[in-house]
Amino acid sequence: MQLMPGTAAELGVTDPYDPDQNIRGGVTYLKSLLLKYSHNEELALAAYNAGPAAVQKYGKVPPYRETRDYIARIKSTAGEQKAVPRPVHRTVEVVDGRAVTLFSNKPVTR
Repeated sequence: MQLMPGTAAELGVTDPYDPDQNIRGGVTYLKSLLLKYSHNEELALAAYNAGPAAVQKYGKVPPYRETRDYIARIKSTAGEQKAVPRPVHRTVEVVDGRAVTLFSNKPVTR
């Protein structure tokens, strides 16, 4: 997976040529983008390719040919999903002095 140096550093990837670090970092980043864009795959892929700032600037998939081609290529390679996944909500709680991440399909209410 391709990670920009700043993104790799944020994800703790110290050697982008190490397949284990690279794949873990890329999957973690893509998952965070899917959560950020409420599982909208096109926006998440656009942000992965062009950067979240570009998606924010246009409020949709940026009008960049490279980004549109990238999304089309990934979607055709991955195939169409039959079921639309429900959003996953994440919370962090402290249990026995440790931060524990919890996932649920129900929205977090505070």
